[in-house]
Amino acid sequence: MGVSITGISSGLDTAGMIQQLMQVESIPYGKLEDKHSMLNAKQGVFRSINTKLSALRTAAFDLTSSGAWQTKQAVLGEDGSKILSATVGDNALTSKYNVKVEKLALASSYASQSINRSTDATTLNGQTLKIYNGSNSLAITIQDASTMDDVLNQIVGQINGSNIGISASSISTSSNGKTLALFSKGTGFDNELSFGDAANGTKRVLDISDSLSAALGLAETQKAQDAEIVVNGVRATSSGNKFENIMDGLSLVANAVGQTTVDVQSDTSKLVSQVEAFVKAYNGVIQDVRGYTAKGAALQGNSTLRTLGTTLNNLANIAVGAGTLKDIPSFYGLEIDKGITTASLMTGAINFDKSKLLSKLEADPEKTKQFLTSAMSAFDNTLKTWTQANTGIMASAIKGYDSEISANADAMAAMDMRLSAKEARLKAQFSNMEVLLSGLNNQKSWLTNQLASLNSLNSNK
Repeated sequence: MGVSITGISSGLDTAGMIQQLMQVESIPYGKLEDKHSMLNAKQGVFRSINTKLSALRTAAFDLTSSGAWQTKQAVLGEDGSKILSATVGDNALTSKYNVKVEKLALASSYASQSINRSTDATTLNGQTLKIYNGSNSLAITIQDASTMDDVLNQIVGQINGSNIGISASSISTSSNGKTLALFSKGTGFDNELSFGDAANGTKRVLDISDSLSAALGLAETQKAQDAEIVVNGVRATSSGNKFENIMDGLSLVANAVGQTTVDVQSDTSKLVSQVEAFVKAYNGVIQDVRGYTAKGAALQGNSTLRTLGTTLNNLANIAVGAGTLKDIPSFYGLEIDKGITTASLMTGAINFDKSKLLSKLEADPEKTKQFLTSAMSAFDNTLKTWTQANTGIMASAIKGYDSEISANADAMAAMDMRLSAKEARLKAQFSNMEVLLSGLNNQKSWLTNQLASLNSLNSNK
């Protein structure tokens, strides 16, 4: 370790002198530090705007989805959700319906008598159970069965391993007793289970050899049943509990027997909320772009952000349609700087007139939907080139700052090494000076003592 001698011989504040000299030498390094902070701040602005721009793109995309334009809702009467559920489309008529659920759809089922699973079943080997379901069929032949448990396992395993439209279970009814249960996988008369010897449309037909039939003793435990509802006095049936498009745009699902009302109403709240979210996202981006590129701001005149501002303004004034029939967003309540004519007061923000949009929706919902989905698609497609990860315009700008920050950091590191070396040289030089002055001072003291001795000798003669 080097030794620094500070002003011992010279009486000078050499440490202070070195510090002052290094402060002068460090001025360029300070400028690099300022540049580092500035580059990081600018990059931070681009990151922030890119995040907001992505949110704006998402808000625009959401307005192109079919869910945003679900402008009807079904309101059920008291306890109505226990009786049925309802879904509506845009083409549903606004009306109130009295709905009575009289029957729920049921699946056909059969069960055997309680069977002692240990009972000898060797005489049943070769017996058959055939199941028909339309053009599909399944033939089960009992093989190598010793007990009734083997028979039941073969029947259950082969039915459940097929795609015949029936499910089977072997239910334990006592310590040694089991019951075979067969269930149609579909509800209603079309999926009914019955006995026969050939296919019968969509019904599930069981053809059981006599000995096996006697051993099982299958009997019907639940009859197939169609669902039945009455809507404003009109009866309707369905093999399942769902009544698809029972009225234009209205579908019902029966949950329980009972009576309620279904009130189909206009519902624009979701659409309005999504438009408001879009406007908020747009105004957030445009406020940042204008603020950071204004006179005296950190990114004054930045070409990328100025181009972004122009692009957003053009999109917010996009014309959709052909010839003289083109529509613009302001016709639908989305207007930039509404009512402001003084340039210095203009902010570029969108003003949302909800009443104007609702008026357009009521007058021509399909035209309103076509315009806004077209306008929002333009936003979505254009902003994709700006926000795309890695290759988007904003990502490229952020990467550009990464390069500048890295280069500046390298320059700071190199200058830091030079400054450290410079300080070390100064300390060494001043230390050497102090050593030299110390030697000279020692010589001075010796000469002074010698002269004093000579003078003493001469005065004694």
